[in-house]
Amino acid sequence: MQVEEFVDFLSANGLEFHTTDRSIVLRESPCCGDPDKIYMFKDSNKAGRDGFYGKCMKCDTEWSSRTYLAEMGIDSSVIAALHGIENLEGFSLTTLPTLEIGGKTEVDRGEEIPEAPAPEFSVDGFFQVSDFPDHEAARYAVSRGWTSAWEDTLMIDIMANAVVFVCREDGKVVGYQKRFLHPSDPKKKTKSVSGFRKTQHLILFPGNGDLTVCEGPFNGLSAWHYGRSGVVTFGSAVSERQVELIAAMAKRDGKSVGIAFDLDAAGRKGYRRLRLSLYWRGVNSYRIKPEFGNDLNDSWKAGKGLVVIPPELDDVTVPDLDMEDLVYGRG
Repeated sequence: MQVEEFVDFLSANGLEFHTTDRSIVLRESPCCGDPDKIYMFKDSNKAGRDGFYGKCMKCDTEWSSRTYLAEMGIDSSVIAALHGIENLEGFSLTTLPTLEIGGKTEVDRGEEIPEAPAPEFSVDGFFQVSDFPDHEAARYAVSRGWTSAWEDTLMIDIMANAVVFVCREDGKVVGYQKRFLHPSDPKKKTKSVSGFRKTQHLILFPGNGDLTVCEGPFNGLSAWHYGRSGVVTFGSAVSERQVELIAAMAKRDGKSVGIAFDLDAAGRKGYRRLRLSLYWRGVNSYRIKPEFGNDLNDSWKAGKGLVVIPPELDDVTVPDLDMEDLVYGRG
């Protein structure tokens, strides 16, 4: 497996990363939860079973590309194919159901990965907005669109002064993400609970209108306020698993899909990729832009609406002009 193959696979599955001269730096850390801590070293690429090797620079947990992908919920047969392994006999990978969450797995390089139970996350330490309506986090949630219809999806952590977005499937809490009102680092306003594989799940705000795919929970909630079904992907890098889930919902309900990503470079690129991915699966989609601001929540808070861009007026085969790409000579 070459570097290009690995980074293309990460991009296709919504796993965030960046590269340096020596390393592939993985943003999501299953072992300690701190972002941008796992380094896969380019010069340690080995043909055969394990691909790239690396470790978490905070807790020193060792990882290979196969153990990392398994911990992130990628199917074992897909990982084996990526690593050029045809015969899975004697090469056991953790088989993690795509709608479940696996725990942290301690492994030695080249050894079999033991099966890990799928834990259910607890939200016992959080409260409903109506429990503390005068708390700053509660007032903030209400200002961004919270209603009592979503008391189990948008909760508050009064100690951390954060809104908590809870992801549930079949009555089970499979993870959650916090949005801090006063983060110590302004660039890190949100943090997911360790072990929550965001790329394998969606938060839904079901409504009567078309499915409306959004990057963040507040935007998905705004889509619901507009009479649509909000679908939250936790970012513009939508994984293949999330694409399959969205396509299945659209076909089941006979709905088209509106894509309402943020109006930035990442949002534009994510929109083009998602629209083409849905097209290949026989699902029609179109672009949605906020009438005001950068996203649907900006527009909803300002009392404005949304703008539907007809597909015939939006050729996704022609990339948007990105001034940053021109400045740095990319593309």
